[in-house]
Amino acid sequence: DTTPALNLLCNLVHLVHICKVPSLDYVELYVRSVSHLVDYIQKCVDTRGKKQTASKQWHPILGWSEMSTVSLSQPSMSRLSSQIRLLWNRDTLILLFQDYLGLDLHKEEIIKSQTAAEKRHPIFRIASSLSKKPKLHSEKIRQSIFICHMYASILSTLSNFHREATISLSCDNNLCSHLWHLLRTLHTGDGLKTLLDCSLSDPLMDILQFFSECTCFCISIQDSKELYEDQLYFSLDELAQIANFLNRFLFNSINSLCSSKINSPTELPTVLTSVHGLLMVLYERDCRKSFCKEDMWILKELKSSSFLHELEKGLHRSNMILEYMPHAIPFEQRLKLFRRFVQDDRKSLNYGDDIFSQPMTRIKVIRGRILEDGFNQLRAISSDLIKAQISVRFFNAQGLEEPGIDQMGVFKEFLENLIKQAFDPNMSLFRGGVNNQIYPSYLSFIHDTHLELFHFIGCMLGKAIYNGLIMELNFAPFFLRYLLQQTSIMYSLFDDLPSFNQELSNSLSYIKHYDGDIEDLELYFCIQEDRMGQVVSYDLKQDGSQIQVNNDNKISYVHLAATFYMHTQIKKQISAFCRGFHSIIDPAWLSCFSVPELQKLIAGDSQSFDISDLKHHTEYHGGYHSGHKVISWLWDILANEFDVEERGKFLKFVTSCSKPPLMGFAHLHPRFAIRCVELAEDDLRDDTVGSVLRGVFSIKRGKLSPE
Repeated sequence: DTTPALNLLCNLVHLVHICKVPSLDYVELYVRSVSHLVDYIQKCVDTRGKKQTASKQWHPILGWSEMSTVSLSQPSMSRLSSQIRLLWNRDTLILLFQDYLGLDLHKEEIIKSQTAAEKRHPIFRIASSLSKKPKLHSEKIRQSIFICHMYASILSTLSNFHREATISLSCDNNLCSHLWHLLRTLHTGDGLKTLLDCSLSDPLMDILQFFSECTCFCISIQDSKELYEDQLYFSLDELAQIANFLNRFLFNSINSLCSSKINSPTELPTVLTSVHGLLMVLYERDCRKSFCKEDMWILKELKSSSFLHELEKGLHRSNMILEYMPHAIPFEQRLKLFRRFVQDDRKSLNYGDDIFSQPMTRIKVIRGRILEDGFNQLRAISSDLIKAQISVRFFNAQGLEEPGIDQMGVFKEFLENLIKQAFDPNMSLFRGGVNNQIYPSYLSFIHDTHLELFHFIGCMLGKAIYNGLIMELNFAPFFLRYLLQQTSIMYSLFDDLPSFNQELSNSLSYIKHYDGDIEDLELYFCIQEDRMGQVVSYDLKQDGSQIQVNNDNKISYVHLAATFYMHTQIKKQISAFCRGFHSIIDPAWLSCFSVPELQKLIAGDSQSFDISDLKHHTEYHGGYHSGHKVISWLWDILANEFDVEERGKFLKFVTSCSKPPLMGFAHLHPRFAIRCVELAEDDLRDDTVGSVLRGVFSIKRGKLSPE
C-alpha cells in the first residue's frame, strides 16, 4: 500500500510551501526527499501502459494502477491533489530554478547569442550565472541533475497530473530554453557532443529527459504563428539544431543498445522514449513547414542497401530504426519497402504476378451508376478478394455492353470514375476545404448507408494503393493522420485547422490571441450548428453550456472546438473509412511514412515524367515496334514539341492520370502499351481512338502535318 508514502509526500510539499525553506542549503535535502518518495511510489505502482484491466483501478493522482483508493475519502483525495499541485506552482519553480539554480524566469531583456544565426533570431537566454560554460559535473550541473530527476519522476509517476504539470513547467516561462542552453554548455567544449558520448545510465540523462518532456509539450501546443513568426521559446535555427542533435542521439543510442547480441530491448528506455517523442513532434512540424535543411533527417552513415539487407535478415537494429526513426531512410527506399510488403502479402494469398492466375470477381456496371453498382456488387466480398482480380464490364443506359477487353485497363477506368464520383462534394460524403483538400462530411447521414459507403470507399482507395495506381486526390492533412494512426496525445488538431476551414481557423486564432477580457465575447463551452434547418447544440465538456470562456480557459476552448469539428462530429465516418482502408492496407506498412509522403503515395509526384523511362517500359502490339516510324514520331513529339503541361495531358489521356508512378513506369499497372488496330475506311467516319490520337499529335491519315 503506497497510501502512507503518498500522504507523506503531499504533507512534505505542503509543509515546505507554508514554512518555506530556512535557507537554500536545505533545497537539496527537500528535492532529494521528494525524489525518494516519488521513486518509491513509482516502484510500487504498475506504471506501464496506464490502461484499465480487471485488476486495476482509477486513482485520481496515479491514473490506472493497482493502488487501492478505498482507504481515502473524497475530501482526503481532494486535499492530496491540492497539495501535490504545489510541486509545480509558480513559487516552487522560482525557488528551485531561479533562487537555487540562478535561472531568471522573469528575465525579459534579450541576451544575444554568439552565432550570426541566433543574432537574427534572439530569444530569452539563461541568467548570468549560467552564461559561462560550466565544467562537466560542476556543482551547478549536479544541482540541475537532481532537480530534473525529481520532475522527470513526477511526470512519469503522477500520470493523472502529467498534462497539468507539463503546462506549468513548460509554458509562461523560459525554462525550456534555459534547459537547452544548459545542455549545450555542459562542458568547455561542445556540450551536445558530450551527451552523444554519454551512456544512457549517465545522470546527465535526467536533464535531457526532463528537457524533452517539457519541450515536446511546449512545441506541440504552439500554433504556426507562435512557432514560425513569434518564435516564442526557440528560434527556427535552434529548433533545427535540437532536431539534428536528437536525431543523431537516438540513432547512436539504438546502435549502442543493439550492439550487444544479448538482451536486445523490445522497447525504448524511458529517456529515449522522451527523446523520441520530442523528435517526432519536431519532424511532424518540419513536414508541415520546413525549418530544417532538406537532407538533415537522412543519416548518411545509414546506407540504404545495407539497411534493407539487414531488414531482410531480421536484424534487431534495422527493425528498431524502421519503427522509431524511419525518416532517417530515404523516401525512395521506404517506398520500395512498402511495395515489398504488398508483394509479400500477395504471396501469402497465393496471388501470382499473372492477373489471370488470381481469383476473379466479375461485375457489371452501368455508366451512370458506377458508384451504386460497384457498391452493391463489391460491398459483401472479402478483403482478400478485393486484393485479387476484379473484371469489369461496362453497359450503357440502354443495357448494351461496351466492347473492350479488361486486362486491368477497364478496371482502372472503373476505379478512377468510382472514386471521382464518391469524393465529389455534391454527393455530401466528403467536403473540400482549403485548396479543395478532402475530408469526410458530417452531412453524410443523408445517405441511409453512409457508414457502409465510407467503408467501401476506404476499401477502394486501399485497392488503388495496393495495385500501385495513382489517384489524383488531395486530402486534408488531419484526415491522412487518421489513416496513418498518427494521432498521439501530443498531436493538436488546432494546428491542422487551416486545412479544414480557414474562416474557422481565423476565428479560433483570434480568440486564442485575444488581448482583452475574453468574457466580453460571451462565449461558452458549447457549439451551435445548423443541421438541415435545425439548430443543434453540443457541449464541448460536461455542462459546457453553463461554463463561460475566460482568459484562463480560452486555450482549452479553442482546442476542444477544433477537436469537435475535426474529430467528434465526423468520427463515425472517419472510423468506417479507416476500417475499410486498413482491411486492404495494413497500417504497419504505412508507419514509415509522414503525412505529405502518404499524400504522395496516393496522388503521385507533381514533377514531369521521364520520357525515356516511359519509352523503355512500353509494350507494342499489332505490328508496332520500337523502330516503327509512327512510334518514332510519337516519342519525338513528346520530347521536342510538348511542354510539361501537355505531357501531363498526354499521360492523363493514356493512363487516366497526369502524374507518373512514384517508382517509375516499371511499376505502372497495367503496363503502357501501344497497339496498331486495322480499321476499314467506313469505320473512320466517327471519332475513334485513332482519330483522336491523330488530332492530338497533328497526325493526318498516314502522314504527319507539314510541320
